[in-house]
Amino acid sequence: MPIPFLRCESGAVSIDWVVLSAAVAGLGIAVVTVVSVGAETRSNAFVTQTEVWRKGEHAKEAYAAHQQDGFMAMYEVAATLEDVDLATVNGYANSYRGTEDYEAWDEATRNMFDDFDASIAAHYAEMRAVRSSETTYEQERFDRLYRDEYHPIAQSYQGDGQTYAY
Repeated sequence: MPIPFLRCESGAVSIDWVVLSAAVAGLGIAVVTVVSVGAETRSNAFVTQTEVWRKGEHAKEAYAAHQQDGFMAMYEVAATLEDVDLATVNGYANSYRGTEDYEAWDEATRNMFDDFDASIAAHYAEMRAVRSSETTYEQERFDRLYRDEYHPIAQSYQGDGQTYAY
């Protein structure tokens, strides 16, 4: 025995069915879109954090420093900085990494900067924290930190008549 709505020739039932089906499908697509964006964000954060934790245990040993003593000294300085000071040197490093200014520096300066940048990255990894990509920093605070903490270390990167442009 056939279902009555299949025999109905007026078409109203068919149109209602199409509209309801489209509404349900549209609602399903909307839900999937909203959920997938949140899931992807959470997934990326999890992957980033897992990578930091995996690398964190031996971050400073994994880096091939241009000058090992200088790198380790800068790492030790980074490990003693308060959060606001660490954010300052991180902002400075982020603002110069890969820029034209960096490319214009001589080799001794680039080597020192690479070790400086890596010491910050290693410290964040050892703290099992995600390093900020922030590029702003307080110039006066950085100048004080550089003068008091990093300048004596930077002196050791001079050699073969080269001076650093820091």
